[in-house]
Amino acid sequence: FCILLLEIVSPSYAEGTITLSKSKIKLSYLVNFARYVRWPTNAFNSSGSPVVIAIDIEHPYSETLDNKKVGITKEGRDIVFKSCSTPPESKDVHIIYIQEGASTFVGIDAKQFGGSTLTVGDAQDFIHSGGVIQLMDRGKNIAFSINQKMAQKLGLNIHYKILKMAQPLVGTDT
Repeated sequence: FCILLLEIVSPSYAEGTITLSKSKIKLSYLVNFARYVRWPTNAFNSSGSPVVIAIDIEHPYSETLDNKKVGITKEGRDIVFKSCSTPPESKDVHIIYIQEGASTFVGIDAKQFGGSTLTVGDAQDFIHSGGVIQLMDRGKNIAFSINQKMAQKLGLNIHYKILKMAQPLVGTDT
């Protein structure tokens, strides 16, 4: 599933010359989160509804990924990206990536997404602002922390493998 995503956003990956930018790595994380998080059944319109990941229309890969199937969840749902020019309604998306500095989602508060929307962001204080998963630059790598209490409050069940990979975030009790 992530190989398909990488082939879509990085022809050099498909050709065997691997050069992954941090942006591509973050997109891969989003797909993995979609695959390994379970939402309540009422988060979907039907049993065949896809998991929708919203990204800002200004994201470097928004045009390439818009309405593209990039994987399948453990439950068999398609994973699809949606480029947004305005903040989406929480009922229309399952994951929203709030990229630091993206003008479409500027000023968006992770807390405003109720329901069962998994909020993922890369601002330094994202989890402290009510977000569920915070992506963090660690030199050449990307790490992440999870606000497990917020995830549980939203009815999200994050697979133990993802929880095990998460980094502790100083100053929280998550």
